[in-house]
Amino acid sequence: IGYRLQYEVNPNPIKSGEAVQFKIKNNFTGKRVNVSIYNMQGIMEYNRQFTDNLIEIKTALPPGIYTIKATANGQQMKSEAKKIVVIK
Repeated sequence: IGYRLQYEVNPNPIKSGEAVQFKIKNNFTGKRVNVSIYNMQGIMEYNRQFTDNLIEIKTALPPGIYTIKATANGQQMKSEAKKIVVIK
């Protein structure tokens, strides 16, 4: 797989209950992109599939540090996991 999924997450940190934007920096429009958020114990807290380059994720996560991972068309793409911090 030669594709590299590049994305950014803003703002960071966020307050619990606020929305965070997930923006794909390279063109994956029309491809199914799955975004998952995991807590520090590795438990999935959020999972959503979309085909847009920009989505807003409304969090109901308690304060803590989380990891965001993304896949495209059902395959783990070359991409780095990103951390987000949720504060009170």
